[in-house]
Amino acid sequence: MKKLVFLSLLILSGGLGFSQLNHTDKIIEVYGFEWFNQMNTNNPDVINLLDKYADHGFVVQELSSDKTTASDPLAAIPLRGKTGETITVLEFMNAYNSGDFNPLKYDFFPGNEMQTFSLEGTNLVIYILSQESILQN
Repeated sequence: MKKLVFLSLLILSGGLGFSQLNHTDKIIEVYGFEWFNQMNTNNPDVINLLDKYADHGFVVQELSSDKTTASDPLAAIPLRGKTGETITVLEFMNAYNSGDFNPLKYDFFPGNEMQTFSLEGTNLVIYILSQESILQN
């Protein structure tokens, strides 16, 4: 809920731009068709941000052994929703490498700064670009 309020404030303060959507199916899969239609009518900038986030705002990269990250390694990946459900790092990586990955399913979201999350037991890091970076691409 905080994220939706933040997005609304961001949009009211300056807008997010608008472009053709490429990941409508991923947005609908997570948020539902009714929500998508309502937001597409009332606040299309939110849909635009979600679309671009699904396209290029979420990246997993391998780090060389001499580099470190600022975050504690994640032992489990949180799923979006109210249940607090998680999946293992291995399950997450299988989904990420499946060719049908949907970052909107996970409880991460872009903010004002880029975020990094290392994955426990691996040399992999999740990078979530800032909203500004996502919208500029």
